[in-house]
Order: sequence, then C-alpha cells, then structure tokens
Amino acid sequence: MGALVLAGAKPASASAPTVDGIATIASPGVTTPLTSGGSTAPFTVVLPAQAACGGDTATNGYHVYSYLVQKGTTLSGVTFIGFPSTGYGLVDNTGTYYGAVNTAIGTGQIISIPNNFQWGPLVSAGGATLAQLLYTGSGATASGIWESGLACANSSGALTDNWNTEVTFHANAGDANGFNWTAVPGPSGSTPAAFTSATSTTFAQGAPGTFTPTASGSPVPTITEQGGLPTGVSFTGGALTGTPSVSGTFPITFTAHNGILADAVQDFTLTVGGAPAVTSITPTTGPTAGGTVVTVTGTGFTGATAVHFGAAAATGVTVNSATSISATSPAGSAGAVDVTVTTPGGTSATGAGDTFTYGLAPTVSAVVPTSGTTAGGTTVTITGTNLTGATAVHFGPTAGTGVTVSSATSLTVTAPAGAAGTVDVTVTAPGGTSATGAGDHYTYVVAPAVSSLSPSTGPTVGGTSVTITGTDLTGATAVHFGSAAAASFTVNSATSISATSPAGSAGTVDVTVTTPGGPSATGAGDHYTFVVAPVVASVSPNAGPTAGGTVVAIIGSGFTGATAVKFGSTNAATFTLNSATSISATSPAGSA
Repeated sequence: MGALVLAGAKPASASAPTVDGIATIASPGVTTPLTSGGSTAPFTVVLPAQAACGGDTATNGYHVYSYLVQKGTTLSGVTFIGFPSTGYGLVDNTGTYYGAVNTAIGTGQIISIPNNFQWGPLVSAGGATLAQLLYTGSGATASGIWESGLACANSSGALTDNWNTEVTFHANAGDANGFNWTAVPGPSGSTPAAFTSATSTTFAQGAPGTFTPTASGSPVPTITEQGGLPTGVSFTGGALTGTPSVSGTFPITFTAHNGILADAVQDFTLTVGGAPAVTSITPTTGPTAGGTVVTVTGTGFTGATAVHFGAAAATGVTVNSATSISATSPAGSAGAVDVTVTTPGGTSATGAGDTFTYGLAPTVSAVVPTSGTTAGGTTVTITGTNLTGATAVHFGPTAGTGVTVSSATSLTVTAPAGAAGTVDVTVTAPGGTSATGAGDHYTYVVAPAVSSLSPSTGPTVGGTSVTITGTDLTGATAVHFGSAAAASFTVNSATSISATSPAGSAGTVDVTVTTPGGPSATGAGDHYTFVVAPVVASVSPNAGPTAGGTVVAIIGSGFTGATAVKFGSTNAATFTLNSATSISATSPAGSA
C-alpha cells in the first residue's frame, strides 16, 4: 500500500475533545471555512447522541470519523489495512483502524478528534496519491467528496456504520473559497428531516382537540414546538392536545431535528373557533311531517353536538366541515322557526339566514279541463288547498310549465306532452307534494283525424248531409266547415260523424273535428266545396204535348256541373249542358 503523507500533522492525545463534524478546508497553504453553496456560513454536521452506539463494548462507543475520498468511489469499498508511519488515522484501543482524520488541504491541520481513540497511520486503497484521494481533475474542474459520520464497533472490534453524510464539492473560480459545496445524504440510508403534515388545524373552543405533526427522515426526526398556544392546549408527547378555553388564531413553529443537514422548520397555525354562526340553510321550507334534508352553512361547526329546528332536535346530523352541516328536519307545526347549531363553543345566535318554514301539504280536488291532447299545451286550472308557494306541478312524472298561483286554493298550469291515458296531477309546495286521488285525474287523448267526406260538395246555402270518416272521433265537441260550425252533427262511432253543412261562400274549405284531443289537422281528405245553386231565367218553348219529346232551350246561370234537369218532379228524358248559362233538355211525358 502507498502511504498518504499529511504535512505538518502531529500526534494527538486519545483524550482530546471531540469536534462533532465541524470541518475546515482550505486552498493550498490557506485555511478557510468549509461553506455550503458558496455561502459564508461553515458547513456543520451534527451527529447522533452517543447512546446510538450503546452496543459498542470495545471502547464504550462514540466513534466520529471524517475523511475525504475520490469522487465516484464506493465508500463501502474503501478498506484501510495497514498503518505506515507517515500520515495519521484513527484507531481504537484494540488497534482497529477507522479511517482518516479530516484535515485541511495542504496544511495537515487536524479538524475532528473523537474521544477514546489513538492515532494511527493514514493509508488508502490502491496506493492513491493525496491529490487523487482529495480531488479529481484540477483547476476549475477539480471535485471531491467529504464524508463525516458516526461509526460503531462490536465487541470484536468490527466496524458498523450506523449513520453518515457526505458533501460533494467542485472547484469554482468565482467562489471566495475556491469551491462550491453541495450537501447530500450519505450512503448509509440517512435522509434529512422534512415535514409531511398540514400547516394548520382547527380546534373548537371548549372542546377537546388533538393534532400530531409528522415528519419524514432517517433517523426518525424529533419534533419540538415554539410559540404561544391558547390556554388549555399544550404540546405533549409530540402532539398538540387539550381543550382551548379561548378562541382566536395562534401562530406557532414546529422544528424537526434528526441531525441530517439543516433542521426542518414549519410555520403552523392553530385556529380555535368560538360560538358557531348560521348564515344560510338549503332548502328553506319543508312539510310539517319533517324528513327534509337541510344543508346548514355557517362558521365554527367543528365538534357540533346538536342542530335544532325551533325547539325540536334534528336527526341525522352530519358535520361535513367547519362551515357545513347536513341535518334532517324533525316534525313541526306550520310556520317559521330558527335553525340553530350547538357546539362546545356555544349555540348560534338566531337571524334572518337561519329561518326554516314548515308548510301544510297541498291537496288537489279538481282539474279543469280533465283531458287534453297528447301534444300538451292545454291550460289547466287546478283547485285545492295550501297551494301558496307552489314550486312545481306534475302530470304523472312530467312537470308542467307556466305555473301561476292565483290563491291558496287555485293555480293554472300548461300541461306538458304525454302519452295517451290518465295520469294524476300533483302540486309541490313548501309543505310537500299533494297525495294522489280521483279529483286530480287528467286524461291525455289522441287528436282526431279526418280522412274523407261524402259528398265533398254542396250548395252555398248549406243543408247538405255530409258523412265524415276518420279516427279518434269519439267525444267530438265541434265540427267546422272552414270557420263555420256545422248546422248539426252526430257522432256515429270513433270513425264516423254525420254533419249538416252550414251556409258558406263558393269555394273549397277544410272540414275539421274537435275532440278533447284537440282539432284534427287539415289535409286533402277533408276538402269540401261550396257551389252556387243554378238559376233558370227562361225556357223556350214554354209548352208542349203531354206525351213529351219537346226539345226545350233552358237559359239561366250556374249550370256548370249540372247533374239533373227536372220538369216538375220528373227528370228530363235527356239533357245537354251547353254552357254555364245554357242547357238543351227533352221534356218527359207529363199530365196536362
């Protein structure tokens, strides 16, 4: 093995005091503080208590070691096996060698000297030179690792690393000391302390509370507290605990210490809430029977023990957070009550935001009309009780629109679309939803349809008997020829109506049928044509034999479409339509 010579090193007494990891390193020939990140504060390593080595019987255990190694070296692979006379290291009273004492570069200044150690020679694996051991590269590229830690030895003198840390340094011409230093955890699994718990918590005045801060790190950190805690609360056994007698905000500081790098510090806020306050409730109304789930919003709800609706206690109370509670309303009398919350800090004061109104359930006794088209749109008047404040009207499962409350006993609503059949109409008001019954029935019916007319024409004077054929004609309440109502009509079946045409103007109109399902849609099958009655102005000749056979010229108007020419009650033997104003007809036989 090659020796590493530390110039100027002097043997030291085994009883020399221990300097726990405070190191000094220098550029060649100059002693300067070892600093972190180029700062001016010396880099300090705080080692665990001596009790960590309680199993070391060989030297009553507390072995601090510190040495420099080449960058990239596996520390567990560095073995020191010889003790040349040049250079110094640490050995216990049994002669076991523990590594190099930390020294100032180029000066040999001894920095860390533990108790119960003798000096031994400083050697390296593979015969590396001092420059290789301390550095790799040169000038601005120089770098190395400084290691410091706590070593324990068993009764046989075998070395066990319980804890260590290392610092990587790099040459930096801009640094006053010539180096940048970066502290990192050492190879024995140690990690610095770091808080893992929240930065605040809330207690309720007058109620027991507890909060345990937590931090990660190896060794496990110890947490301490500083600051002004409220009366009744202390930091005991690693936790904030107690029953605060005052409310307010209390800033404190937690410190986590495990000796790895710097301590972790956390600013923490303990908030103690006083008496609760209710700012709003949702919903604000419910039936006298109770059972309404109400969300209560406010402050200071932590630890809530009760919620009251007036004098009656709510059930199913769940504290969601310090600002929200869910509670089920108890039964109550019709009218308004205050909702209050009770915590160890007191009971909330009453105010406008906490008012809950109990209402009687509405009833429906009648709906008018009782039927309408499946397309919806029928305006329905509902009669009943306790309808004031109605928020919804349903036709079966479907909500109506345009709800207008006229009084506590009457409202109007527009029926929605629905399937053919009968449904219950229900009203929802602050007191709940109306029960169903015979008086709330509403029947959806299909709109009628007209497919054909017979005959499809008639005189403008009206009076023609017309058979209307179609579907869903049952319950027809009106038949119209255009805008004019039929003179009369009879519903023969769901597919047939007999109607007498009214007077009308010449031309074609639609014949429509109206039922509870609405009016029939217009189409080609419902066309009816009003025609003007013919007028005879003259006949020539105006006489002939009783045997008939006389060809008579008939002059007049409205002859187009003539279907018959009669001489008295007897049809002409034959006739020819010459024009709208002229017909030639052969007289039939007749009496004198």
